[in-house]
Amino acid sequence: MRIYMDTARQGQACPAAMQVECEFARLAFEDPYLCSLPFLQHGARVWTEQRQREFPELSCWNGSHRLHEQMALALGTQDADRVFVASQSARLVRTACRLMFRQCRRVLTTDLNWPAWQQIANEEAQRHHGRIHVVELKDPAIRGKASPQELNEVLQSKFLHHDCDGLFMPAVSSLGIRLAVAPLLRQLRSLRPVRFAVADGAQALGHIPVSDLIDSCDVFIAGCHKWLQAHLPLGVALTGNGLTSEQFASVAMNSDSSSDCHDPLLRFSQELRTERLQKYSETVNVLPLLTANSTLRAASKTLNTITNSLTVRQANRQNVADLLQDSPWCPLDSTSMDCGILLVEPR
Repeated sequence: MRIYMDTARQGQACPAAMQVECEFARLAFEDPYLCSLPFLQHGARVWTEQRQREFPELSCWNGSHRLHEQMALALGTQDADRVFVASQSARLVRTACRLMFRQCRRVLTTDLNWPAWQQIANEEAQRHHGRIHVVELKDPAIRGKASPQELNEVLQSKFLHHDCDGLFMPAVSSLGIRLAVAPLLRQLRSLRPVRFAVADGAQALGHIPVSDLIDSCDVFIAGCHKWLQAHLPLGVALTGNGLTSEQFASVAMNSDSSSDCHDPLLRFSQELRTERLQKYSETVNVLPLLTANSTLRAASKTLNTITNSLTVRQANRQNVADLLQDSPWCPLDSTSMDCGILLVEPR
């Protein structure tokens, strides 16, 4: 049995997200009409000044389009059209993998992928008659037998050996293994075409610098409820260019309710942003949009100094490891665990 000492599934809610949740509950009780389509589209400026004073945190909501702009800036771009948000990250992964296997025949992954997401990749490979090659990195990475550079050498060798043309990797695995995905992609592209690359940033966004990785991949997928501390799950996908954005939107928006890619919140948020609302749409929970908005506003300075935050987390990780020296738990010290996650196991 192993556990790691940080945010496995859900991070601690930041104060701004908590306050928005409380105000939204009060609004739903006192005057639910305030949560109208004009409010969701254009923000709290459609309210009276008195209402804005009564709900100060919700009054910071400036509409769906502004949320996409804030998310784009947090991810290092000014192109909000490349941003997609959804109630479930798995549906974003499904859409990304579907696009990947429409273009790739052989995709390289590792045993560090989140199992549920790896299963999605397996299913899409079968759907499109593609193949997946899984490289076993977990043991050498956790036991410190290989440096990140050595792991990349293994991945590069396997990519070429299996004649792969696609890649699906986590930036930081659920066990805290940090892979050097951006340098790997640069090296692979210097040797042969990489048709499509998907990066799992679920444990990366708000935790480690991601700009280099985002610039390297075709789709970057993360969430707001872990290291960003928005508390309520909200999946985020950033596409690498305009063409991929069009393809991603086509798959996500044209899927019917029975499709594995269908996400009501994604569809609704896109309709809000583009002001092309369907007359009869599905009722969705919009609160994750509001908590994500408040968190992004609160985290804007933190994201600009993410390297400093990571240094603090690494120091905290070492402090906890030192405290465990005389305990029944043994910290695992690996050269690949260059992040804020501490992995321990029984002695």
